[in-house]
Amino acid sequence: MRLGGQARLERNHPALSRMIGLLSPIALFNGVALLVLQLLEPISQIPPVLERFGAFESPLHLPVWLNIALGVAAALASTERALRLRYHRLLDNVAD
Repeated sequence: MRLGGQARLERNHPALSRMIGLLSPIALFNGVALLVLQLLEPISQIPPVLERFGAFESPLHLPVWLNIALGVAAALASTERALRLRYHRLLDNVAD
């Protein structure tokens, strides 16, 4: 039995709960992809990495407000995933 706000939301507004459940993995994957792109650029400027692989320039240059909004969305999505207590084959598939 699930307890708390997530269970109430699912019981009282199942369509909204389903939509949030569908959007949270998308927000998580977008957050991870954005983080990787933003981290590659400064890492590629380290002299040994620069000599071996060359410079990487991120194809995305987002305004600060959008970066913050996407970061908050990823944080909320990860919190929602933790509270959902349901298996998701892409997010929870741990190799044994």
